Amino acid sequence: MDITEHELGQFLDAVNNDQLRTWQRRRTCEELRSLVMRRLELLDEEGVELVA
Repeated sequence: MDITEHELGQFLDAVNNDQLRTWQRRRTCEELRSLVMRRLELLDEEGVELVA
């Protein structure tokens, strides 16, 4: 099966886009975790007791 240069370019673009989306999800997850931890620290400083 021959792959044209155009098809190869499309494949590489798709791989790069998928890696970018994975990186964005990871970054978003880390940012959310950081925001939650900061908020919990502020609540702790205010003396708010959290119950599950």
